[in-house]
Amino acid sequence: MSLITREPTHAERRLRQRRSHELLGEFLALGEEKDLPVLDWRVTEFALVGGARGVDRTQRRVAFESWTAALDLGRWEDRESPTGHVHLHAYTENWQGRRVSVAVMAGIAPEDPA
Repeated sequence: MSLITREPTHAERRLRQRRSHELLGEFLALGEEKDLPVLDWRVTEFALVGGARGVDRTQRRVAFESWTAALDLGRWEDRESPTGHVHLHAYTENWQGRRVSVAVMAGIAPEDPA
């Protein structure tokens, strides 16, 4: 059996962005309600993506873990690059049946040498 796929139309892409945008408002309210760390959020046609940036390595990990738990996202196995950077990812394709993919990411740099 073969599946025929097509490129989404501009209208379908805009609809995905509107869904992500609406969900972002709910996530910001959830963050305030639960006093979660602030993430950088990006709305794309494919997903709503939160990133822990701009804080120290421990705070990035805490932000990642807090949001992953609050949103009940499936966590991927941590990946470490040859330079010692750890990449954290959590994802779901259809967050609570809302037809929005959601991801939270963080990059943890190795400790600064003493």
